[in-house]
Amino acid sequence: MSHASTLFRLGFILAGLAAPASVFAAAQRVGSGQIDGSYVGMSTVTAGAETGACGKDFRMTAKVADGEFLYIWDSSNSVIVSVKIAPDGEVTGESFFSRTPGAKASGRLAGQDLEVDLMGKPCVRHLSLRRA
Repeated sequence: MSHASTLFRLGFILAGLAAPASVFAAAQRVGSGQIDGSYVGMSTVTAGAETGACGKDFRMTAKVADGEFLYIWDSSNSVIVSVKIAPDGEVTGESFFSRTPGAKASGRLAGQDLEVDLMGKPCVRHLSLRRA
């Protein structure tokens, strides 16, 4: 992906930072039909809730394009996680444009179900999503 494309995507996301944390931005590329689409479900705090910095559980939609979606981990510190889904269903990802230690993603797409763990300080979240 070109630097200009990444900056365009970041500008698109940053413009939406005032939106609720449940807002996801889709990658700006043409997709790979079997993986791409909308996935709906829950984002749940699984560790770190005692810090008060992890927010609450919420219902969300991820819009996957070209096997990728972006997750706003921490809007106040510009931590955005690029989550990628490989053709075999493996999910990986890491944050970029971060002013603080970032977050990483891992998980699996199996059939219609997308399960993702997002890990960063001080929180861990689990996304349990189903293709809409």
